[in-house]
Amino acid sequence: MTKIARPADINPAFAQAFNRRDVAALLSLYEPDAALHPHDAAQPLQGHAALRAAFEQLILAPGHMVSRNASCMVCGDIALLSAEWTISDPPGTVLARGSSAEVARQQPDGSWLYVIDRALA
Repeated sequence: MTKIARPADINPAFAQAFNRRDVAALLSLYEPDAALHPHDAAQPLQGHAALRAAFEQLILAPGHMVSRNASCMVCGDIALLSAEWTISDPPGTVLARGSSAEVARQQPDGSWLYVIDRALA
């Protein structure tokens, strides 16, 4: 899987993995115990097993995702990100849109992974 060298690259990498419908690539962007709060969940999901189940459902959604960072603040090995994302069909009709908020942490190898991901912030 691709290593994320800069925290600002993680949200676009998520969109690329979604567009490939690649659950393994999506999971590779998260720490093993990361928390994800999908838009349709009452409580956050935690850990790769729970995230895998959510991503297996997510990739069934039609359309092409674009994610653009609205903010990326880094303090040491922690980054706070927010993004604006859209999912559109081939003619360009927006099927879904939203804003997300994430916390990423730099790993010992220098790469960055999500620790917390709120899909709709």
